[in-house]
Amino acid sequence: MLVDTSSGLEPVFALVYEKRVTVGTFYYVDPEFERYLEERGMKTDEVLKRVAENGGSIQGLDDLFDEEAMRVFVVAYDIPWWDHVRAQYHVGLWVDAAVSKTINMPSWVTVEDVEAAYLFAYRLGLKGITIYRDQSKPGQVLVTPSQRTERYVLRVRNRTLEMMRSLGIDVEPFLRHLERGMAGVERPRPVPAAARDPEPVGAIAMAEPAAKGPEDELCPACGGSRLAHQEGCITCMDCGWSACTLG
Repeated sequence: MLVDTSSGLEPVFALVYEKRVTVGTFYYVDPEFERYLEERGMKTDEVLKRVAENGGSIQGLDDLFDEEAMRVFVVAYDIPWWDHVRAQYHVGLWVDAAVSKTINMPSWVTVEDVEAAYLFAYRLGLKGITIYRDQSKPGQVLVTPSQRTERYVLRVRNRTLEMMRSLGIDVEPFLRHLERGMAGVERPRPVPAAARDPEPVGAIAMAEPAAKGPEDELCPACGGSRLAHQEGCITCMDCGWSACTLG
C-alpha cells in the first residue's frame, strides 16, 4: 500500500480505502480501478465514498456498475473460499518451492467449510494453506457485501465445485452460499461412480505413466523429450508443461 506495489497472487483486498485525518478525508484507490473510473468520468468523491462504504467492493452497486465491471473488479471477500484454494493450486504449478496465499473466509463459514478447504487443498497436492476467517480478531476495518448478506454476491461461472466433487468432497452444504447470490453459477453435475475415488494429487484426470517407446515420449507442447514422471504426473523439464494441469 505504501509504495503502490501489487499484491502478487493475492486478489485486491479493497478497491477503495477511506482514510480520515484532521484536515479531511482521503481515498486510496486501486490504480486499475482508478483508471477505469477516469475513462468513464466516474471518479468523483461520491462514487469513491459509495465503494468505500461498501467494504471496498462494487458488488451490489448495480446503479453504478454493470455486470462486466462486477466480474472484473473483485476483492478478496467477493471470491468464494474454494476459488482461493484453486487459485493457489494453479499458481503453485509454476513455482518450484512454495506459495504464500491467504484463503479468505467470511465470518459466517462453518467448521465444515474449513474442513472442506483443507481436504480440497490436500487432494490437490498443496503443501499447505493459510485460512483467515473474517472477524476472528476483535477489530474489523472493512465489511464487504458477502459478509453482510452471508452469501457470495459475485456472479462468475467456473467448475471449481465440480472439481471438488470429482475429488470426493460433498459440495451440497456449500450450495447454500450461492442460492441467491450466485444464480449464474452452474450447479455441480453428478459425477460417475468411477470418478468418486480419485487420485490424491491432481484434479480431473491424471496421465497414466504407462510404458511407452522413445518415439512416444515427446512433450505435446514443445516437442521436447525430457519428460519426467513425478508424483503420479508427467512433466516436461524443457517447457514446464504438465499432464495434470486443470481444465
